Amino acid sequence: MTVSKNFEELYKTELDGMQYEFTNKQDAIAQQISQFWAHSQATGGVKAYLEGDEGHDYAKIDKWVQARTPFTDPPNEKLAENDEVFIIGNRASFDVTQYDKASSAGMSMIHLLALPRKSIYNGVSLNKENVYLIDNMTDLFKSSWKKAEFRNKVFLESSIHQFQAENFKFGLHLFPDRSIPHLHMHIIAATKSMREYSTSHHDQKTKDAL
Repeated sequence: MTVSKNFEELYKTELDGMQYEFTNKQDAIAQQISQFWAHSQATGGVKAYLEGDEGHDYAKIDKWVQARTPFTDPPNEKLAENDEVFIIGNRASFDVTQYDKASSAGMSMIHLLALPRKSIYNGVSLNKENVYLIDNMTDLFKSSWKKAEFRNKVFLESSIHQFQAENFKFGLHLFPDRSIPHLHMHIIAATKSMREYSTSHHDQKTKDAL
């Protein structure tokens, strides 16, 4: 009973201490989508990347669609996957060199990336035919997190087994705030303990994927 009570208290404390600023940004999302599609070459670039057309004349615009990206065929081990999406670890989150300045520090001690197998540019290029992939990615994470094998791949630290899927937040960096021009969803542990040595700086540009 003591263990159960302590766990419940810890879980409640972690939920109460969630630290993130992803939500209530619908106006900003609409503005960024409009900004992207206002470019005359948006439709052609999105279609070319989806089809893997490396010969396409991609526009020379900052943060724009590119022929290939580090996520076109990422070398990272797939921690979980299904027919359409997969999850990898965000190794950059543990690169100590980025901690020279707060704006470059990792978003959380647990920081994963969920990606579609298809070459989809960015959240701004999602449409009603493929936006279901966001649910697919979150569902894959939530079902995988229930398995100790998956959690051990993520982080070899016993305390993470106390966390539930509800302790995580799912975010997108929309054009022009994106870093890599391939759709990827950030999965971060948003509890206070997991962000103690991280930064909320990136929350300013992160949009709630849900």
